[in-house]
Amino acid sequence: MLLVINISLITNGKINYFDLFLFEALLTLLGVGLWAIGLDVWRGQSRARKIGGRLVLLLAASYSVAWLGSNYWVYTQLRDYL
Repeated sequence: MLLVINISLITNGKINYFDLFLFEALLTLLGVGLWAIGLDVWRGQSRARKIGGRLVLLLAASYSVAWLGSNYWVYTQLRDYL
């Protein structure tokens, strides 16, 4: 993902804090959006919307776990540069 959007977390042996903030903001907004869409669909009246909402909420929960793992990985990789 970092290569697709051309974000470099480390430049010349130093942490690029702006790109780190941009990376975290992008990942966080995507997760919040998934939760918001899932809750909105789940609150629908029809059975199909409730099932679809549950699936989106399951995807959002999985994404949240992956987000935590990504943050842990970034922390462990950048710990040597602090």
